[in-house]
Amino acid sequence: MKLRIIWWIAAGVFLAMLCAILFVIPRTDTPSLWSAWTVLWSSFGFMIWEHLQKSAVPLSWIVVLAILARALAGISLPSLSDDYFRFVWDGRLWTHGINPFMEVPSFYMQDPALASRLGLSQTLFDGLNSPEFFTIYPPILQGVFALSAWIFPDNIYGAVLIMKLFLFLGEMTSLYLLYRLLKAWGIPLSRWILYALNPLILLETIGNVHFEGLMITFLLAFLWLLHQKRIGWAAAAFTMAVCTKLLPLMFMPLLLRRLGWRQSLIFGLLVGGLCIFLFLPIFDRATLLHMLDSVDLYFSKFEFNASLWYLIREMIQYENLLTTVGPYLGISTVLLILVYTFVENQPTLANLPRAMMWTLGIYLLFASIVHPWYLTTLVAMSMFTTYRWPIFWGFIVAITYTTYRVIPYDEWLLGVLIEYGAVIIWLLVRPEKRFSLLNNDSGKEK
Repeated sequence: MKLRIIWWIAAGVFLAMLCAILFVIPRTDTPSLWSAWTVLWSSFGFMIWEHLQKSAVPLSWIVVLAILARALAGISLPSLSDDYFRFVWDGRLWTHGINPFMEVPSFYMQDPALASRLGLSQTLFDGLNSPEFFTIYPPILQGVFALSAWIFPDNIYGAVLIMKLFLFLGEMTSLYLLYRLLKAWGIPLSRWILYALNPLILLETIGNVHFEGLMITFLLAFLWLLHQKRIGWAAAAFTMAVCTKLLPLMFMPLLLRRLGWRQSLIFGLLVGGLCIFLFLPIFDRATLLHMLDSVDLYFSKFEFNASLWYLIREMIQYENLLTTVGPYLGISTVLLILVYTFVENQPTLANLPRAMMWTLGIYLLFASIVHPWYLTTLVAMSMFTTYRWPIFWGFIVAITYTTYRVIPYDEWLLGVLIEYGAVIIWLLVRPEKRFSLLNNDSGKEK
């Protein structure tokens, strides 16, 4: 009984710190944010340790806590990200029959009467972080944006709640699929808790309305359907992931040695055909050109919390260097993923998540932009491995929020060095080897 009381005190602290970050602390208040973040992760670690070591509470209580935490995240207005303004903007354009890929947001603000008729207020425009760039979001997300704006045409908070409802339902599905996959592959079910209560997952998916959470749902469905040998349905789930975020396309080569060339070809054709079908409602020549333009600008103009790119930038002082080097970083990423695909040891469907984790790690190594929510997929895939560096990275990535301590934003490069240095040290030392309870319910490594 005493252990359960202590556990629930920790759970209370966990929820209190989660609410503080969700509802109270602005991202500009770095000391308060770091303090709440540290206490939140400390309570998370304590609850995990107590459960694994002493089984102080039944799994059903943890399920309730995980659902409650997601419900609280679901009713907050994002405080650590302003991406949702663009989501609402795109949705309002769709409700007026306008394809948001056709023009950049600043175009509509040149005509105040037009902007007013479309529900594009100055407040909404001022919240955009890329008003001079075309939208980049694939069809699944555009559908969510349009539905949210249709239900709440004049209410930003209401539209965000609808988007969060999709993410909440996705997370409920992810928790179920993760449990089934862990059980099917004989992996300790204790790892389910590492995802269910993970602060990064809670804050950066539902909390900050980042649809990596929905992409994770589709990827877990893809893995489950592959395990069930249902290739056609697995291709459909993978297509949904791609049409939520384009990122999963990098995982395609990993299937070659797992499915064989024939089944991989069938899988690829199905994914390609379904992607074309889902893109048709928003597709024309202008849409394609503008989307490609946005992708190009994204990788050649923007930089945030990068690792290898920042080292190159410091060594080579050259104007517009990213525009020149960016394509080579992309080519290097593709080549390394292909090399990994063909040198991977004993590829199976059961270790596909591990391969996806390392593939995504390669991508992030060469990326010029690494936002905290980019790590959520990394964390999800690590649940099927004995590696815990993605979880540690998910904790220390809070350093990046120092960027928002002043306006205009100023990135703290020493913090970036500390972040990546700590992750590299963790990778080299692998301290999780010393904590077998994190890897196996019995306390022994499998």
